[in-house]
Amino acid sequence: MKKTTSILLALTLLLTACDNSAKSSERISISESSTVSKKEHLTSTDGENLSLESMTISNAEQQTSTNEGNISESNDHEVTQSGDLKEIYSGEWSVYTKYAATNDGLYTLSSEIIDKQSHLTYIDFATHQEVVLCADSSCKHDNEKCTAWLSKDEYSPKLFVYRNYLYMLCIDFDQENSFEYRYENPDLPPAVVETRKNSLYRMNLDGTCREKLFDFPEVDAVESYVIGDGDNLWFITKTPYIYTENDDGRMYNTSKNRALMKYSLKDRDFTERIPLDEIDNVKPQFCGVYKNKFIFGGTAYPDGKRPEDFFDILAPEPGDTIGLSQEQKDKQDELYKKCERVYFTLNRDNKSLNEVYRGNYMTSRGECRDGYIYLRNSDYSEFRVNIETGERENVTIPEGYRLDGEISGRKCYTRITPDWSDEAIYFDDLNGGLTKCDWWSWKCSIVAVCGDKAFIVYDCIGEEQPDGSIHNGKYQYAVITLDDLFGGKKNYQPITLIGG
Repeated sequence: MKKTTSILLALTLLLTACDNSAKSSERISISESSTVSKKEHLTSTDGENLSLESMTISNAEQQTSTNEGNISESNDHEVTQSGDLKEIYSGEWSVYTKYAATNDGLYTLSSEIIDKQSHLTYIDFATHQEVVLCADSSCKHDNEKCTAWLSKDEYSPKLFVYRNYLYMLCIDFDQENSFEYRYENPDLPPAVVETRKNSLYRMNLDGTCREKLFDFPEVDAVESYVIGDGDNLWFITKTPYIYTENDDGRMYNTSKNRALMKYSLKDRDFTERIPLDEIDNVKPQFCGVYKNKFIFGGTAYPDGKRPEDFFDILAPEPGDTIGLSQEQKDKQDELYKKCERVYFTLNRDNKSLNEVYRGNYMTSRGECRDGYIYLRNSDYSEFRVNIETGERENVTIPEGYRLDGEISGRKCYTRITPDWSDEAIYFDDLNGGLTKCDWWSWKCSIVAVCGDKAFIVYDCIGEEQPDGSIHNGKYQYAVITLDDLFGGKKNYQPITLIGG
């Protein structure tokens, strides 16, 4: 984690190139609850008594990709015969990005086994149990000899499955495009940026034979994306730094030297570097892939300026940890009107760039799917842009609904109400109508799609607050077939997690 010589308060910058704030508000994703405590009436599972040998771990080609709303989805064909790129991990700091989906279950992490130590676990859909990823029935899971044990260097791993191996991408938290405010003593010296070592590990699907493939250069930070390319993996690296500092101690975190880096699994070495410098004054942010093209989006600021030049109106008032002043908001609105949203492709093979869309900054989403970039207007109407031709066409949405994404060919919607009180998810029934799915006890969220099943949150147990939120809540998970989910049927199987 980045450290500074002073006490810092990190505040996420709203003005980002790809509208991640819009993604986090989708109904198919929910924000992470505060630290939760176990409830006495919940069933507690002792991981030491569960056998890894009873798990269903398929050796078929399976991998993890990510759709709108941080939904992990398994796919039996991670790279097509034509050599297409495949997004196999894409996640921000979210409760859902710790899952790696396969057709039969999910790999994840647990700190409920011993002394809050992190361990690799597997959620088996056949037994509806979470088990420690260790086949030794006599193991106490309390040291590095255990195949599930994670050392202090294997921190906050991002998990993904690729070509019959489980991978752990251990990278520091990305603070790109955020502000920090040294609110207690702004007269302290400028902050010093430090990063932990970023690494990639690989192991068999049963957790055995774990090995470190490489460490990224110490000067580099790594973004939370992994792209598969046959026997290669692509990463986005950069050098983090604090761009400027105001007299009152506010600082803006940004980066330099961003690049796409290709790692050869066969040669075990980095074999190619593609610089991602600013293009026409647009800082490219990764959005997805299509065939042999990387897709990036960004913001074109007026008069050739950069986000750092608007430091004063983007940062909160001194001491204000909630938001912007009205004056700053008014200035932001004026700035937005002069900005443009830009999307372009980068050809993997010949490195050519092609701009496919330039338009209103207030469009959001930027979801790449089926050869299109899907964008949303401020009135919730949607359109899509053909990645190959740049042609634009409107997307038909039922009146009064917001499109939240697509899962296994089914569009899912939220009904628009003044207070967003309708917690149901509405699925396209493929016959011109919608099926309402609202049988859950709390707010349902689809965490991962695994073959013909979905891993979901169906309840949250804790102290309900007057505003409907849950304090010290603990999510309740289950698996359900996609047919039952799309049909609005309450036919799920609860998953027993380690620790209850």
